[in-house]
Amino acid sequence: MNENINISEIITKQAHLRSESTAIYFGEEVISYQQLDSMIWKVSNRLYENGVRSGDIVAHIFDNQLMLFVSMLSTARLGATVFSIFADAPLLLKNEILSKVNARFISTNIVLFDINKIKKVEIESKFLFDKSKHINESIKDSNPQSPWLIISGSGTTGKSKFIPVTHSQFISRIAQYNELFDISSSDCISSLTNLDFATPKHQLLHALSHGAAIILLDKNVVDKIGTLLKFKISVLYSVVVHLEQIIKHIPFDSKKVLKSLKL
Repeated sequence: MNENINISEIITKQAHLRSESTAIYFGEEVISYQQLDSMIWKVSNRLYENGVRSGDIVAHIFDNQLMLFVSMLSTARLGATVFSIFADAPLLLKNEILSKVNARFISTNIVLFDINKIKKVEIESKFLFDKSKHINESIKDSNPQSPWLIISGSGTTGKSKFIPVTHSQFISRIAQYNELFDISSSDCISSLTNLDFATPKHQLLHALSHGAAIILLDKNVVDKIGTLLKFKISVLYSVVVHLEQIIKHIPFDSKKVLKSLKL
């Protein structure tokens, strides 16, 4: 894959190769690659109409994983930079972080009050599925120079630090997954880790770059095993604590087994 492209081109490429193939399962929604690419264009236009431009830092505060995923790639398509903040983070912490990263906009699907007087761009769920919106494709930044992500981490001092990740760096990291995981277009992949973290962004975009389908799980999904069984998941990314949380809620005599899981 050409490393000098906009990260959102991963979706556009697959939309051309396999337009009707499933890209995302989310709740009762089954979203094709063509639909996903259209959603990204629509939200890109919404952001652009509200003033977002290449180089701007856009904080993302969502309580919906599908909308977060689409908005992140829409921001990337404009050449702007994504910074994720947990929706349930305390207000004081939100304000502190927003000041530190110098965010100019907030993309969100929830009502936010007293957030540093930063301009908010609200994205409604129904907007993603609105087919009447005019799309201006000239707004895309095909050669983005700004980072597409800012990752929050902790340095050796224990204080938080912010790490920029460019489009090319991210694509290089995705390519590294090819050496570790054998993913094909027939696979169905999910992660038990929230998309606000950096790692699932790598994992799920790596899957989509191979034309696979992904399952996005919101935190309010109680029967995660049942959801994963429904779509015959083959690859599940997780950390131990999330697996433990799922296992302790499975009845001792349960017959739910992820037989399709290969990794």
